[in-house]
Amino acid sequence: MRLLRRSLLYFFSAFFLVFGFIGVFAPAMLIPELHLRPITLAGLGELRGVYGGGFFAFGLVMLAGLRSKTNGPGLLLAMCIIFTCIAVGRLFSILFEQDFAFAAQTAIPEIIMALCCYYESRPGLARV
Repeated sequence: MRLLRRSLLYFFSAFFLVFGFIGVFAPAMLIPELHLRPITLAGLGELRGVYGGGFFAFGLVMLAGLRSKTNGPGLLLAMCIIFTCIAVGRLFSILFEQDFAFAAQTAIPEIIMALCCYYESRPGLARV
Protein backbone atom coordinates (compact mmCIF):
# COMPACT_ATOMS: atom_id res chain seq x y z
CA MET A 1 0.00 0.00 0.00
CA ARG A 2 2.85 2.37 0.82
CA LEU A 3 4.36 1.88 -2.63
CA LEU A 4 1.03 2.75 -4.23
CA ARG A 5 0.67 5.92 -2.09
CA ARG A 6 4.19 7.07 -2.82
CA SER A 7 3.79 6.32 -6.53
CA LEU A 8 0.59 8.37 -6.63
CA LEU A 9 2.28 11.25 -4.83
CA TYR A 10 5.24 11.18 -7.23
CA PHE A 11 2.79 11.12 -10.14
CA PHE A 12 0.80 14.07 -8.75
CA SER A 13 4.04 15.95 -8.00
CA ALA A 14 5.10 15.57 -11.63
CA PHE A 15 1.61 16.57 -12.80
CA PHE A 16 1.65 19.74 -10.70
CA LEU A 17 5.16 20.66 -11.84
CA VAL A 18 4.22 20.29 -15.52
CA PHE A 19 0.82 21.95 -15.08
CA GLY A 20 2.44 24.81 -13.16
CA PHE A 21 5.14 25.27 -15.79
CA ILE A 22 2.47 25.48 -18.49
CA GLY A 23 0.47 27.87 -16.31
CA VAL A 24 3.40 30.27 -16.04
CA PHE A 25 4.62 30.15 -19.63
CA ALA A 26 1.46 29.33 -21.62
CA PRO A 27 -1.58 30.07 -19.42
CA ALA A 28 -3.94 30.19 -22.39
CA MET A 29 -3.43 26.43 -22.79
CA LEU A 30 -5.11 25.90 -19.41
CA ILE A 31 -8.29 27.79 -20.24
CA PRO A 32 -10.19 24.81 -21.72
CA GLU A 33 -8.91 22.42 -19.03
CA LEU A 34 -9.99 24.68 -16.17
CA HIS A 35 -13.25 25.85 -17.74
CA LEU A 36 -12.17 29.43 -17.09
CA ARG A 37 -12.22 32.42 -19.37
CA PRO A 38 -10.06 35.34 -18.27
CA ILE A 39 -11.59 38.49 -19.72
CA THR A 40 -8.82 40.88 -18.69
CA LEU A 41 -5.05 40.84 -18.45
CA ALA A 42 -5.50 40.58 -14.67
CA GLY A 43 -7.42 37.34 -15.23
CA LEU A 44 -4.55 35.97 -17.30
CA GLY A 45 -2.20 37.06 -14.52
CA GLU A 46 -4.31 35.10 -12.04
CA LEU A 47 -3.95 32.00 -14.20
CA ARG A 48 -0.18 32.50 -14.23
CA GLY A 49 0.01 33.15 -10.49
CA VAL A 50 -2.46 30.69 -9.00
CA TYR A 51 -2.43 27.87 -11.54
CA GLY A 52 1.11 28.44 -12.71
CA GLY A 53 3.12 29.40 -9.67
CA GLY A 54 0.76 27.83 -7.15
CA PHE A 55 0.57 24.46 -8.85
CA PHE A 56 4.33 24.47 -9.42
CA ALA A 57 4.76 25.10 -5.69
CA PHE A 58 2.40 22.19 -4.90
CA GLY A 59 4.60 19.92 -6.99
CA LEU A 60 7.81 21.15 -5.38
CA VAL A 61 6.49 20.83 -1.82
CA MET A 62 5.10 17.35 -2.44
CA LEU A 63 8.37 16.26 -4.02
CA ALA A 64 10.38 17.76 -1.14
CA GLY A 65 8.04 16.05 1.31
CA LEU A 66 8.66 12.70 -0.32
CA ARG A 67 12.43 13.16 -0.47
CA SER A 68 13.30 14.83 2.84
CA LYS A 69 13.80 12.64 5.89
CA THR A 70 13.66 15.51 8.39
CA ASN A 71 11.12 17.96 6.93
CA GLY A 72 9.18 15.50 4.78
CA PRO A 73 6.44 14.58 7.25
CA GLY A 74 5.67 18.22 8.00
CA LEU A 75 5.60 19.18 4.35
CA LEU A 76 3.30 16.30 3.50
CA LEU A 77 1.01 17.13 6.41
CA ALA A 78 0.84 20.73 5.15
CA MET A 79 -0.11 19.45 1.69
CA CYS A 80 -2.74 17.22 3.30
CA ILE A 81 -4.31 20.28 4.92
CA ILE A 82 -4.18 22.26 1.66
CA PHE A 83 -5.77 19.51 -0.43
CA THR A 84 -8.42 18.87 2.22
CA CYS A 85 -9.38 22.55 2.26
CA ILE A 86 -9.53 22.66 -1.54
CA ALA A 87 -11.74 19.55 -1.58
CA VAL A 88 -14.05 21.08 1.06
CA GLY A 89 -14.32 24.17 -1.15
CA ARG A 90 -15.36 21.90 -4.01
CA LEU A 91 -18.02 20.32 -1.81
CA PHE A 92 -19.41 23.77 -1.09
CA SER A 93 -19.44 24.39 -4.84
CA ILE A 94 -21.56 21.27 -5.25
CA LEU A 95 -23.95 22.54 -2.54
CA PHE A 96 -24.21 26.17 -3.64
CA GLU A 97 -23.73 26.10 -7.41
CA GLN A 98 -24.88 22.52 -8.02
CA ASP A 99 -21.71 22.13 -10.10
CA PHE A 100 -21.45 18.43 -9.47
CA ALA A 101 -19.67 17.40 -12.68
CA PHE A 102 -16.57 19.60 -12.45
CA ALA A 103 -16.39 19.85 -8.65
CA ALA A 104 -16.68 16.11 -8.05
CA GLN A 105 -14.27 15.31 -10.88
CA THR A 106 -11.61 17.49 -9.28
CA ALA A 107 -12.45 16.81 -5.61
CA ILE A 108 -11.86 13.08 -5.91
CA PRO A 109 -8.13 13.33 -6.80
CA GLU A 110 -7.71 16.06 -4.17
CA ILE A 111 -9.18 13.80 -1.49
CA ILE A 112 -6.93 10.96 -2.65
CA MET A 113 -3.89 13.27 -2.50
CA ALA A 114 -4.88 14.51 0.96
CA LEU A 115 -5.18 10.94 2.26
CA CYS A 116 -1.90 9.86 0.67
CA CYS A 117 -0.11 12.91 2.10
CA TYR A 118 -1.62 12.27 5.52
CA TYR A 119 -0.57 8.62 5.69
CA GLU A 120 2.90 9.39 4.37
CA SER A 121 3.30 12.18 6.93
CA ARG A 122 2.69 9.78 9.82
CA PRO A 123 5.76 7.55 10.27
CA GLY A 124 3.89 4.81 12.10
CA LEU A 125 1.01 4.76 9.63
CA ALA A 126 3.16 5.02 6.48
CA ARG A 127 4.36 1.42 6.80
CA VAL A 128 0.84 0.11 6.21
